[in-house]
Amino acid sequence: MIRRPPRSTLSSSSAASDVYKRQVLLALLALQRVSGQSTDATLSSVVLTCNQGTNVFGGDIGTCEFDPTFSSTTYSYTVSPSDWIKFTPTTNHAGATLTVDGAAVTSGSESQQITPPEGSRQDYSIVVTAQDGTTTLTYTFSAGKEFQAQWNAVVGVGLGSFGCLLYTSPSPRDS
Repeated sequence: MIRRPPRSTLSSSSAASDVYKRQVLLALLALQRVSGQSTDATLSSVVLTCNQGTNVFGGDIGTCEFDPTFSSTTYSYTVSPSDWIKFTPTTNHAGATLTVDGAAVTSGSESQQITPPEGSRQDYSIVVTAQDGTTTLTYTFSAGKEFQAQWNAVVGVGLGSFGCLLYTSPSPRDS
């Protein structure tokens, strides 16, 4: 806080006036430094890598679909059902930082693997903080995975020369 000396002590040659002028100059320089920092907290792109497999052999690993198509000014997305997801967000400004689901991630780098809940959706957020340290934007991705039937293969174990496929739990879609 800048404290102005009493008017009676202000004169062009007084020490109090010089202190006041110095305080004002330092405050203006500090303000100029802060205002020179970017307030851009947008993403330029997001790539989602996922496993959309629903078979016992692991499924396909590739790029996930999400809706709507990514735009730096759209903040809510729905992700296609996946067993797991990894986000690769890229900030629009090099000085911005970001987190994926609370964990710090470097712009352009892949996040840790996230496993959505089975049978329901959960929101995952990418929070971008601008270079100024106060401006933030949050992008939300709603993801889940479908219920999967549990299959156990029993092949020739104590059954002689034949095998069978045993269905152990119904799929909610079949109910």
